[in-house]
Amino acid sequence: MIGELSEDLIMTGDEIDVENLFSDDGGEEETQVTPPAPKEKEEKEIEKVIYQIGSTYYANYRDECMEKMPELAAQIKSLQDEIATNKEMIEKLSTEEICPQCGKKVNPGSKFCILVCSPSRGQ
Repeated sequence: MIGELSEDLIMTGDEIDVENLFSDDGGEEETQVTPPAPKEKEEKEIEKVIYQIGSTYYANYRDECMEKMPELAAQIKSLQDEIATNKEMIEKLSTEEICPQCGKKVNPGSKFCILVCSPSRGQ
């Protein structure tokens, strides 16, 4: 009976959520295997396609998106502002000079490290 049921499930694609099936004649207990959930790879592929659709739609209809979804538009604006602030901070930090002897930050344009009073640029 399990072989026939399994074959029927494969051919029809039906799902059965029953874990245990009992035969009518009081015989052995038969265990039904539930079909596996969608694969993670396929789910990620779906997410990727949905993301691409959303990105394309937003790029082509930005004003409409802002009008129809103001909460999401505000969230996008907030994140864009945060990214800009972080980029400015990175730029500022990357222009700071470091004392080659002690490793402490030296003010831009300084010729000497205040802590060890040595040339800050290894001069």
